[in-house]
Amino acid sequence: FSSTGAATTSSINVSLISPVNNSNTSSYASISFTYQANSSTTSLANATLYIQALAGNLVFVVSNTTATNGSTNTILGSIVNLSNGRFNWSIQACDTANTCGNSTSNGTGYFNITLDNFTGVIGLISPINNTNTSSYANIVFTYQANDSTSGTANATLYVFNFSGSFVYNTTNTTVLNGSTSRILSSLGNLSNGKYNWSIGFCDFANNCENSSYFNITLDNVSPVITLYAPQNNTNASNFTITFMYNATDNTSGIANGTFWIANFSGLQFSVTNTTAVNNSNNSVLATMTNLSSAVFNWTIQACDYSNLCVNASYFNITIDNTTPTIELVSPPSEVKLVAGLNSFTYQANDSLNTIANATIFIALQSENLHSVLSNSTVLNGSTSTIECCTNLSFGDFNWTI
Repeated sequence: FSSTGAATTSSINVSLISPVNNSNTSSYASISFTYQANSSTTSLANATLYIQALAGNLVFVVSNTTATNGSTNTILGSIVNLSNGRFNWSIQACDTANTCGNSTSNGTGYFNITLDNFTGVIGLISPINNTNTSSYANIVFTYQANDSTSGTANATLYVFNFSGSFVYNTTNTTVLNGSTSRILSSLGNLSNGKYNWSIGFCDFANNCENSSYFNITLDNVSPVITLYAPQNNTNASNFTITFMYNATDNTSGIANGTFWIANFSGLQFSVTNTTAVNNSNNSVLATMTNLSSAVFNWTIQACDYSNLCVNASYFNITIDNTTPTIELVSPPSEVKLVAGLNSFTYQANDSLNTIANATIFIALQSENLHSVLSNSTVLNGSTSTIECCTNLSFGDFNWTI
């Protein structure tokens, strides 16, 4: 009774403390639900924990008969029979006068709690497995993580070398649950080589899961290439030629080799070999029947699997399938010569090559011509001479060069 003689009406205020609103937990075999209840007139008799599904149906109830008025109290709830999902919880407290108050009507209301002991699933997207890259200052790693209960809290990129040693990690806290997420990473401090990468992610209930590994090769060094055949400054008369080279890339390997041939007018022909063998002699068979006789430069461009390409230094090749022209100068036809050594002059011309040699053929008119003497010091486009032929008998002869 009050000093005025009027009856005092009891009221109970209930405040929820923990787990805090919108909590996530994976360990719910035993959860401590704490609260504070205040009765304005008397001590507390008991308190009851109520857990409801989001649809409103009651799924769990437990009472505590040792509640202390005005103090923090705890109800231990073992809710292992509940499935993963989101729930609301509240506390009703009653005093010894059997007056009750509920947090939902006279306090902090409901608190939400998510029960989640499932780790979720994660899949790697890109760079795809066995990727080779030369630009690894900024690489976008994409993945999809999904946790249908509490959602995805964070994801961490892990990079390991092939020995299994951890070499890099970075964490992304803005993960799109159930959608493609990305982590932008700079691996510029890593050396060239092969690495494994994976994503580890955790949900808001602190359940964590690691993905499988994807392989990535970091390679910013171009291949080394050497031309072998035909050798520089080769002369050829056939337009179907095998060109040989050696290309080496010690990190990602050789993906292809492309043969280019050009004259002074520019590129004339190219063909790519996609079966190039790393650090071995490779060949490209080029059939260039549509080309005309000319002086050409040729090279090979080798590309590795990180798309780094390099061109070898040019080699020169003269392809000439046109025979030289030759004009006999003297002695003129039907001339009579003194037996012994005589001078036979001629002019040979080849627009692409020098004249390598000239051979005089001579025989009696009644016989077949046969080789008599060769001259290897021929002046291309100028008059040249062969001195011949002291061993001939008297008679009428035919001669040519």
